[in-house]
Amino acid sequence: MAAKDITGTAGPEGTQRSAAVAQQKSSRGLGFLLATAAAEGFGDAVSRAVLPILAVSVLGLGAGFVGVLNAIGIAAFVLLGVQVGAAVDRRGQPHSAMGAASLLRCLALLGLAAAAVSGWLSPTMLAAAAVLIGVADVVFTTAQTVLIPAVAGRRGLKHAYSRLAITGQTASATAAAAAGAFLALLG
Repeated sequence: MAAKDITGTAGPEGTQRSAAVAQQKSSRGLGFLLATAAAEGFGDAVSRAVLPILAVSVLGLGAGFVGVLNAIGIAAFVLLGVQVGAAVDRRGQPHSAMGAASLLRCLALLGLAAAAVSGWLSPTMLAAAAVLIGVADVVFTTAQTVLIPAVAGRRGLKHAYSRLAITGQTASATAAAAAGAFLALLG
C-alpha cells in the first residue's frame, strides 16, 4: 500500500497536490507580508516626515528637539529589541504582533492629527507619539523577521526579502507625497 501524504492522496498525484497546496499557502503568506510591509513602510515614512515638521513649523521647536524625536526611534530598538524579539518568539503569534504594532502606529498618528487640528499639540505629545511609534516599529520589525522564514521557506528567503525591500521602498516613496498632503490639510 502506498504511503499517503498530507492531502490524504497516495502516490505521485498526492505529492504534486501537496506541493501545490504548500505553494499556495506560501504565496498567500508572502502576499500578507508584502501588504503589511507596504502599510508599515508607508506609516513609518509618514511619521518620520510629519513629526519633525510638526515640531518645527507648528510648535516652533528647534533642531535639538527634532534630534531627540529621531533618537527616540533608535533608542526603542536598542532598549527593547532583545526583549521584544524574545516575547514575539515565545508567544508564537507574529501576525497578531504585527497587527497590534500597526494599530498602535496608526492611533498615535491619528492622535497627533487630532491634537494639531484642535490646537492641543505640545512637545510632550510629540515625544509620546515618537515613543509609541518607536515601540510599534520594534514590535512590527521583529515579528516580521520571525514570520519571513516560516512563510518563504529556506529556498524562498532571497526572493521574499527582495520583494519586501522593493515593497518597502515603494511605500516609503509614496508616503512622502502623502505626508505633504497631510500637512497641507493641517494648514
